[in-house]
Amino acid sequence: MKTTLSLGPCILATALCCSACNLLPAQQTRPDMSVNDKVRECVFRYQISKFGVSDREFNKHFFVGNGNLPKDDPSPSVIAKLQSRAYSVKGISQCRQSTGGVFDAKTKARGLAFILRSMKLISARHAQVRSDFFKDGKSGNNATYTVDNIGGNWKVSKCQITDLN
Repeated sequence: MKTTLSLGPCILATALCCSACNLLPAQQTRPDMSVNDKVRECVFRYQISKFGVSDREFNKHFFVGNGNLPKDDPSPSVIAKLQSRAYSVKGISQCRQSTGGVFDAKTKARGLAFILRSMKLISARHAQVRSDFFKDGKSGNNATYTVDNIGGNWKVSKCQITDLN
């Protein structure tokens, strides 16, 4: 007696599995950040860890900005990368600065503002960044950072600070 296997159900099951896989959303991958954004993220991370975390009164909210424009936010990928490190980070456009302090425009919570004023890529592995840091309209500092690419990661290797108060 011969046994005949029917391939119909196997083919149908395989076809259903393959079509279901096509219905699943493709995994979203973020495009690589530009070198400029990697340097920005490195300096902001350094500033938050050195100035923000040590100042308990202001270490809840951080606002980051680029350039000389008062409300020029960094790219969303820079902000997302900083937020992934458990900081409350928003673009500089989300805050209000006055002589009384730096405040979240919506919640009125106090915070710190870090604004990168200029960036110069000296080579593929070295950059120089000038930045300002504000607690309020009366105190803060500006600094020049030397940033180096070490083993594929950007790190601040030197920081020269000038107090503004």
